[in-house]
Amino acid sequence: MIKNKLFIKIFVLTLLVSSSIGLELNAQVNSVWAIGDGEKIFKYNTSHFAKNKNSIWDGQKINLRGLYNEVLGFQIIVELDSTGAKGLEISMSPPLHKKSGKIIGGDGTIKYGTQGSIDLFSQHYLQVKRPTEPHWFYGSANSAPKNMSGWIPDALIPSNATGKGGFPVTVSKTKKITIRNQHQLEIIERQASQNQGFWIDLYLPRDQKFPVGQYTSDITVWANGKKINTIPVEIELISAFMPDENHSNVWMYTSKDNALQYYFPDLTLDEIDKMIKFEAHRHRIDLVGGFEAHGKPFDIQIMTEYKPYLDGSAFTPENGYQGPGQNIGEKLF
Repeated sequence: MIKNKLFIKIFVLTLLVSSSIGLELNAQVNSVWAIGDGEKIFKYNTSHFAKNKNSIWDGQKINLRGLYNEVLGFQIIVELDSTGAKGLEISMSPPLHKKSGKIIGGDGTIKYGTQGSIDLFSQHYLQVKRPTEPHWFYGSANSAPKNMSGWIPDALIPSNATGKGGFPVTVSKTKKITIRNQHQLEIIERQASQNQGFWIDLYLPRDQKFPVGQYTSDITVWANGKKINTIPVEIELISAFMPDENHSNVWMYTSKDNALQYYFPDLTLDEIDKMIKFEAHRHRIDLVGGFEAHGKPFDIQIMTEYKPYLDGSAFTPENGYQGPGQNIGEKLF
């Protein structure tokens, strides 16, 4: 009888300890949800209107649709309590076709190769205390976005970056902040919950031998190597091909100060130029400015070296490029 009581006490104590460990592990994460690529979720906006439901999120799973040769971008928002988190990262399993067993971007596939791929990023936040009014860009004050102050997601840091922002990510403990309630009547000071956003680029197959229809996947949130949360994903591959020709003019300026070497110290400047050119081209953006050809008087040798980006010969599999816009040159210089 005594032995049985002792066993029961030990068993109950073990359960309590196990439960406490589980609670401690999950106490940092309040919720995990998803949203598309058209919204900026501020760091301290933990009551965003789209949190419970939006165009890709039904409150339980992510629903996506796309064409062959299309990059689908979407965000995973991990809401943390004020204690922050250490070793935070996400993973996405390769989407599996329910009927054929075909896998998009599985082991051994090339990044943005013909079989599709998955690219992961963490979101870096920039504090904007007083937004400027760039009338040269918006045309008038009325067209500028509203309420653009606070901690705003800005740069996307690749998961393999060796500098700040690469996986895993450490989210610091929040300090007390002053906020207004939703009716703007009362100012509240509290330890704030916070968001850490992640970005996923899912490149759907270029190879049209992949069957159309439903593919399933899941996204897992990890902290210090331990699984925190998993949400399911359903992707519908539609029977249409996204053309390589880019029918919109989107351009972006790149810096001359070699700031990217901070994130990729092992790469040469030429390798960084090529990497960022490729990344922009995959997203149908002409990366203009900041290169030697843009900053010096005309020089035939410099222009000859730059010409492949204009005639499209830089964006070929033979030159190491995979993804949308193969053999298509930039429109803008």
